[in-house]
Amino acid sequence: MCYGYNPDFTVGNTKDNAVPQANELAEHLKQIHDEAKAALTIANRSYERYYNEKQRQAPKIKIGSKVYLDGSNIQTSQPSKKLDHKQFGPYKVIEQIGKNSYKLELPKSMRVHPVFHVSLLFPKPTDDFERKPIPLPPIVTPEGEEEYEVEKILDSRLKHQKLEYYIKWKGYGPEESSWEPKSLVANAPLKIAEFH
Repeated sequence: MCYGYNPDFTVGNTKDNAVPQANELAEHLKQIHDEAKAALTIANRSYERYYNEKQRQAPKIKIGSKVYLDGSNIQTSQPSKKLDHKQFGPYKVIEQIGKNSYKLELPKSMRVHPVFHVSLLFPKPTDDFERKPIPLPPIVTPEGEEEYEVEKILDSRLKHQKLEYYIKWKGYGPEESSWEPKSLVANAPLKIAEFH
């Protein structure tokens, strides 16, 4: 009870009848000790009850299922957190690590450690009609090559003395955004002009 040390206040069963005040003091100390012990037990029960009321039951997540990731701790290029997405995904669960953490299959462009606590994951709701999202097909150029459309240029940087743009692709979520060299964005001069 005091500095991590529990002093021993136990009183022996033998009573010394020679000093009645000593016996009274021993009984008084034993009574105080029992009351303190009972008060600690009651306090611990109330702490446990209040703690358990506020705790959310961890959802059961299966390997291979899809989950949304809480975006509060994910750094993005948005100037303000309130303008950013609240959740990212859905992402596939690869494996369970420990009791409460899961490894997700994230795109490499996110550059985030893929293991998250269960409190940051939200199971993807099931679709009663089993509809699958239809991905937008890439634009096919006259040369027969596939080309994706640039929705917005979010950022730029110099990497190895070459200019790169961080691109949000049209029809794809923010998790699919990627850094691309200037040469691959040459077909979107209006988007480059809007960015600069």
